[in-house]
Amino acid sequence: MRMVHDPGAEAAYEKAVALSSRDPNVHYRFARFLVLEGRKKDAIEQYELAAALTPDDYRYVVYTLQEYQALGDKDGEQRALTQSSEAIERHLKLNPEDVRALGHGAGVLALLGRSEECEEYIERAMRLRPEDAGNIGTLACAAMLDNKPERALDLLEQVASTGRGDREWIMQDNDLKPLHGHPRFEALVARMN
Repeated sequence: MRMVHDPGAEAAYEKAVALSSRDPNVHYRFARFLVLEGRKKDAIEQYELAAALTPDDYRYVVYTLQEYQALGDKDGEQRALTQSSEAIERHLKLNPEDVRALGHGAGVLALLGRSEECEEYIERAMRLRPEDAGNIGTLACAAMLDNKPERALDLLEQVASTGRGDREWIMQDNDLKPLHGHPRFEALVARMN
């Protein structure tokens, strides 16, 4: 489903890309717009342009994963998983306390079937930032990708206990959708703003 938010927005993004084609953030912002418009293939193209400009930045290639999954493109998903894993490992060698990279890395490891390493990343990130609701939410997604719904619920309970959980994000996140209807999930979401 295509949802046009602002008829002039796409033209503005295209102009920004034309003016700043070497700026990965411009491609990233355009990609986010395209995701909201339901144009996943176009979003992937912009994410990949950003990734090509900054091959050591894991974020852009990680963002392509959900889009490839939504399209059912298994080859693209596998390529993105491999690239993501390599980029995250390089990043963590230089930035071992980056909890965002650990969270994304945990999810990638889960998708690669590396459950033990996924849990190690979750534990590392929790030790570093145990009160960071955004971090914990990402880790809950990784636990779900690792087929550990009870672990995900434990983490989401921690998010709810901080008082800073983003209810709308938790309800919309595809990784957490299998929890909808679970009594623990419904109870913790009800406690969030």
